[in-house]
Amino acid sequence: MRVELFRIDDGKPQLLKTVTLAPSGRSEPPLLIGDEYSVGTYELMLHADKYFAARKASLPQPLFFSKIPVRFRVTNAGECIHLPVLFGPWSYNYYRGS
Repeated sequence: MRVELFRIDDGKPQLLKTVTLAPSGRSEPPLLIGDEYSVGTYELMLHADKYFAARKASLPQPLFFSKIPVRFRVTNAGECIHLPVLFGPWSYNYYRGS
């Protein structure tokens, strides 16, 4: 799945990187690592439409979800964040993992 990572400064998104997740659903290496991992507001943009199309999923057209935005905050750069996102054609859920 293609994912874009933005940093939100003064309400304006700044693209930091675009990655394709590994088959495990994880980014290799982590999206924010070393000095990149700092306190702030971030947004992931998951390209669900392209994901479903690549798998030739039989879904009604137009798709219910196209892009899935996930906005989160890093409040302590000393703590690692794992952010699992579960999604399907009609819903998505995310949470802060351990």
